Amino acid sequence: LLSRANYAPSLLQVMAAELVEHFYNRPMPANATLPVIIDETMVRDALMNKDILDKVTRQFFISIEHDRRYLLLANVIASGDLSRAASGEYTEGMTIGEVHHEAQSFWASMFGGIDGLALVEDAVDEMEGLGLIRRVGDDRWALRSPSIRRLLGSRETIERRLEGFLSAPPTKDLDFRQN
Repeated sequence: LLSRANYAPSLLQVMAAELVEHFYNRPMPANATLPVIIDETMVRDALMNKDILDKVTRQFFISIEHDRRYLLLANVIASGDLSRAASGEYTEGMTIGEVHHEAQSFWASMFGGIDGLALVEDAVDEMEGLGLIRRVGDDRWALRSPSIRRLLGSRETIERRLEGFLSAPPTKDLDFRQN
């Protein structure tokens, strides 16, 4: 349960509330006695419930879309992981230079220019603090867990989301170049 929610309090809260509701609304056999034991299989089945997954995913995006830089960079890192895995290469994570290169290719108005690398470095540090990504070795960054990758969606969804940044204006309140 904790790893599925990436240890994020807001996701744990949604997931726990949905699990309680799921089990509360579940029909009980006539011969059932209290207390009813909820076993691992029941929890696993509930966690595969589309309604529960949708609510947890919505909560995740409410959190990550608060700062669109996080949304872009998480998708850049996920896309890089998927591309490397598809080509048979598996080097975990991306260097800050690789993240910056991809970020500026999708959101040039935000991450292009001489300050772009600094903006990526700042956002990556913040994302590590939020538990979205983790440092791998001395110079690479990866998504914190497979749960985050799953929450971001399919390869096609990730690519579509990245393409949505191609014409996006910079986030003015976070881009010191605009102040």
